[in-house]
Amino acid sequence: MSISKAQNWLQNHSDTIPAINHTHHEIIELLEQENRSQDIVSFTATDPGLSLAILKKVNANRGGNTGREIVSSTKSGIALLGDQVTHTLLKEFSVAKNILDKPHQLFLFRQIMSRSYHNEVQVAEWASENGYPNIDQLTACALLTYAGEALCCVYDFDHYLNYVCSGSSYGDEAKHFGFSFPQLTEVLCQQLNLPEIIINSQPHKNSNDQKEKLLYFIAKLCHQSEHGWYTKNQQESFQQFADFLQQPVDMVTAKFHQISIMEARKSIIPDAWQAASRLILIQDKAWTPPPEDFPAALKQTTSVKPAIDKKPVQSDQIKPDQISIKDKPAKKTVKEDDIFNRMKQLVKQHSTSQSTILNCCLNGIHKDFSLSKVSLLLLAKNKQKLLNRMSVGLEKEAPFRQYQIEVSKAGLLKILLNKPQAIWINKSNFKKYEHIIPKSLLANIMTSDFLAMSLFIAEKPIGIIYADRSQSTTPIDENTFLQFKQLVSLTGKALTIIAKR
Repeated sequence: MSISKAQNWLQNHSDTIPAINHTHHEIIELLEQENRSQDIVSFTATDPGLSLAILKKVNANRGGNTGREIVSSTKSGIALLGDQVTHTLLKEFSVAKNILDKPHQLFLFRQIMSRSYHNEVQVAEWASENGYPNIDQLTACALLTYAGEALCCVYDFDHYLNYVCSGSSYGDEAKHFGFSFPQLTEVLCQQLNLPEIIINSQPHKNSNDQKEKLLYFIAKLCHQSEHGWYTKNQQESFQQFADFLQQPVDMVTAKFHQISIMEARKSIIPDAWQAASRLILIQDKAWTPPPEDFPAALKQTTSVKPAIDKKPVQSDQIKPDQISIKDKPAKKTVKEDDIFNRMKQLVKQHSTSQSTILNCCLNGIHKDFSLSKVSLLLLAKNKQKLLNRMSVGLEKEAPFRQYQIEVSKAGLLKILLNKPQAIWINKSNFKKYEHIIPKSLLANIMTSDFLAMSLFIAEKPIGIIYADRSQSTTPIDENTFLQFKQLVSLTGKALTIIAKR
């Protein structure tokens, strides 16, 4: 019955998923350049909407009694269609940003696309590690796993928003549509002549094929991660996946987390909330819109607290961790003496620039204090933004290198700029400060254990020094925090001396 309802739904709606605007923009720019065909293929193969369109076109006259096999990967589809046909399709394709205009619709669509990309990256890594052939076929399938849900978000958004506001639990969509998203994906695949492996890896098929089982487990885990990584259902799914792989569950879980972090760092959708950013949130739940934006049918039955505490934050909230002249000295070490002496020697040299001092500070925190990531978030000239201008220990492609935030929305960072002061966020106080830590910062640093201190020249704030030890098994301790504060304080004094010359 549900399959027939999915069929009726698709007869009355489009089967096209719009392109991600960021991906489409990159492709359009590449189309204007010479010898960029390979890059165009790579970008197209990461976009669910474009991948679906390519497979739809190339498979229009395949399968059945045609004697021609169904094409199962985007890259193969582009090769068979040729550059001229492919480029024309890409140029004329609709973009999500231009057609999704209802409140929250573009955001939720991006979340589905982000989950699809996360699913694709996970499948590529696990399939490669376990020796599966035809990785391109598997990643194309992974990218289209949530196609049914994407169509509902685009063309039946009122019902989709009802589903989201009700909790968007795995499998609950049938209450709102009369069919499940996987069933709609199955109908879509049948209508567009897509590979059967996409259908057979859907949960309602309960396939025993190894490749299809791999796709099923990973898709389920990626979807569940939107409700938090530590729920009972998620833990049960990890156990089932581990049993399937015949590996220890803790090893499988850790690897899945690591791949999620890797995916977040190179995400093609910078505006989406990355799954990995939720790893630090022990108690978490799926996103829902503010109560005032709930559909009328749900306002009578649903009560949801605002996700953000709008209570004004006073600067005295961080007094316990502020730096002061009476701070007890950190334990002396040879390394500490080295960095402090290097800083003092630099100040004595009249050729030393402020940039040299800042580099010395960041490298000292990184090497001498063994903090893995260190960055200077510098205030823009107009004082309206904080921008990451210098970093040590970050990968070249790390999104945090391009991090910026408006000071008015910077919460904790804005408070730090009020005067020279520092804070150490850790497991014991994270919940206390969580509501004033910018969500965009947490999504970029992906840790709940970090140091931050405002940097001043005389009485003028110039930015924030940030540091963490997220790539190390050794946690930050009290002595490291004291060393950090003392060095940043000395850096401010050194900059002040140089500014007066």
